[in-house]
Amino acid sequence: MNLNLVSILRKMGWLLFILMWVPFTGIFVGMAEEFGNPGAQFAKFVDQFVPGLLTARGSDMSLLTSISMFATFGLMFAAMGLMFGAPLLGGLMNRKILRTGKPATALIVSVGDTGTYINNRPLVHFTMEVQRDDGSPFQAETEKILGYSQLARFQPGATVNVRYDPDTLETSISE
Repeated sequence: MNLNLVSILRKMGWLLFILMWVPFTGIFVGMAEEFGNPGAQFAKFVDQFVPGLLTARGSDMSLLTSISMFATFGLMFAAMGLMFGAPLLGGLMNRKILRTGKPATALIVSVGDTGTYINNRPLVHFTMEVQRDDGSPFQAETEKILGYSQLARFQPGATVNVRYDPDTLETSISE
């Protein structure tokens, strides 16, 4: 599967999740009037520079609170879409390679933990040396969800059956 795209989408999701906390904090700053006399004084001070930013006029929420809530929920839904969509996209790309790719054998060079678990099963990262039909090898990376009982078979030095796309060299383990 195209690990670069999936990895980028996953990282973008985490970045948006982290950035979501900036407007989330803005929700509470926008509610400064609600925190007693010091908060009301702070709101009046800020309103000298940006009128209506921290004081509620005509509605129950200040302008900053309204904008911050909209931004928080927008970033939250975008982050969830990217974080949950990346593995789904990777799975779809993996199925395509398994359906249309050329068969080959590969030697597992390294195995790594991705930190992701799906249904309590680890998503494992593999670096492999794939042997083409003509004998020329290429190095490929892929990820596969494994049960704990399968982990012993997929260790460095083991040979596995794979399928690969001859144009992009994207590879998927077919076992």
